[in-house]
Order: sequence, then structure tokens, then C-alpha cells
Amino acid sequence: MVETAAHLVENVIPCVSVRQFVISFPMRIRYYLQTHKILQAVLRIVVDEIRKRLIACGPDNPDPKIGAITFIQHFGKTLNYHPHFHLIVADGLFSTNGDDLLFHEVSLSPGDIADTEFGIRKRVLKYFGNQGWFDKETIEKMTSNENSGFSLDANVRIPSWDREGLERLIRYCARPCFASENLRWNGPWIHYRLPKPTHTGKTFVQIEPLEFIGKGSGKGVRPDIRTFLIDVSGMSECSV
Repeated sequence: MVETAAHLVENVIPCVSVRQFVISFPMRIRYYLQTHKILQAVLRIVVDEIRKRLIACGPDNPDPKIGAITFIQHFGKTLNYHPHFHLIVADGLFSTNGDDLLFHEVSLSPGDIADTEFGIRKRVLKYFGNQGWFDKETIEKMTSNENSGFSLDANVRIPSWDREGLERLIRYCARPCFASENLRWNGPWIHYRLPKPTHTGKTFVQIEPLEFIGKGSGKGVRPDIRTFLIDVSGMSECSV
């Protein structure tokens, strides 16, 4: 986590402002995201919708590029399967002028974020419909429902000069799904103290050891990292 953050700040991410996008999905969709192929297809939709929004809000450019790093988290705070993406996206567009790489900041309004979330929702549901998992009625209902379970947050923005803030943000995105200091044995169970109480007041969960091992060795204790830097590889091929 610490090494990953330091490497990305020192060697990968240029000195430009960045914005964190966090996207989560309805419970009925999460089941399908346990498959790597489907997870990647949905991630491409998410990145492509963010790319299109930045281009729409940015200056005219014949060949604009974005830069993004995605941390794929697989679990929620109660160690339930809850796939969601943390994306650190350059808050603007890249272009070239000869051998020079230029960066143009883009301002996104709350309305732009809402439109991006709707675009993601619409395309993900269309993808699920094309696979035969959701019928037309379900897709129409989930597309039109504001409380569909899709959530996109983009309130965290790090200015270009705040490299320490960027490193802290990356550490947060790259954190494991649980803190080892919150684990202890409780008879035949593993007792995990939650970082904060749930909405029902629950402060801990008890897990069988084999189930806990399965969580750690299956979907991964640490998040997967996907990088789309400067040139979003394959985005033009995304036809969903």
C-alpha cells in the first residue's frame, strides 16, 4: 500500500490535478461481477463514460487523452462481497504539441457527475440485457429509478501541488479490505471489529476460519489495480 502510493506519485502520475471517482453497483448486479471478464467489461464502460464527459466539458482538441488509475475493491466494511471502483483520474485532458505534452484542466459540475452516473447506469444495464441476464422491464425500471443502487461520487479533488495529499489518497484507495489489528480469535471463530458501527449498530462480525481464508485467497485482500495512462487503451473498441 505505502510502496504502491510512493511509486505512483514519484514515477507515474504527472504533476496535474486529479479527481477521485468512486462507483458502486446495485446488489443484484454484484453477483455477476465476481467474474473477471464481466468486471473488466463494466470497468471499461465506467472509464469510457468519464472520458466522454471530460472531453465534452473540455476545450476542442483533435485527439484528447485522459489519464486514469483504477483500484478494484472487492469487499465492503463488513467483509461482504461488494465490488466497487476507486478511480484516480487526471482532472482534465492531455494533448500533444510536437514533442510537448500539454494538460488542460476541466471543470466538472455536480450535473456533469450526475450525467456521468446515468450514462454508466444505462450502458451497464444494456450490457447485462445483451447478455440475457436482465429482461427489458427490469432494465427500464432500473434505468429510470433514481434510487437504482448505482452510485458515483467525485467530490474529492487533489490540486497539482499537493503531492502528499495525492499519496494519502492512493494509500486509501490501495488499502486492504481489513485491518489486521481488528482481528482476533473468539473460540472457534475469527472476530473482526468493524472500523465503525453499521447503520444497525453492529460493531463486529464473526467468521469461520475457512471462510476467512477463502475471502483472502479468492477475490483478494488487496485491490486489483488497472492503469489507463494518457492513452486509454482499447476505449475506442468499447461498443456497449
